[in-house]
Amino acid sequence: MNAAELEKVREIARSCRPEGESQDHQGKQFTKYWLPDPLKQLLIEEHKRPDGEKTGIALVKYFNPCGVGTWYFSEYDEETGDFFGLCCLQFDELGYCSLGELRSQRLPWGLFIERDYYFTPAPLRDCKGS
Repeated sequence: MNAAELEKVREIARSCRPEGESQDHQGKQFTKYWLPDPLKQLLIEEHKRPDGEKTGIALVKYFNPCGVGTWYFSEYDEETGDFFGLCCLQFDELGYCSLGELRSQRLPWGLFIERDYYFTPAPLRDCKGS
């Protein structure tokens, strides 16, 4: 992915930041902000690329607001409901993660896994657990 293409992806990510209320009454981010359609489509497109043509760009970042857990995803498979990317828990590991399982995690104090609205898409190799 060249610099112009990466900047276009970053602009799409910036356009997916919420305006106004972004959570329901239980504190869970609305789906339209948790996985916005424009980002979802980019993740699906990346998944469909042949292996030698994948960009390896993390398009979204999710995090545990009350403990360990950061996920950077570059792909989404609509058929299986799985993301692919860097999962940073006890150690950093490339792999798959279920959207359903991540989205349904109930954390202490009634919190949920959240999308980082201000994450700037970057190569997976540059992402680190935090």
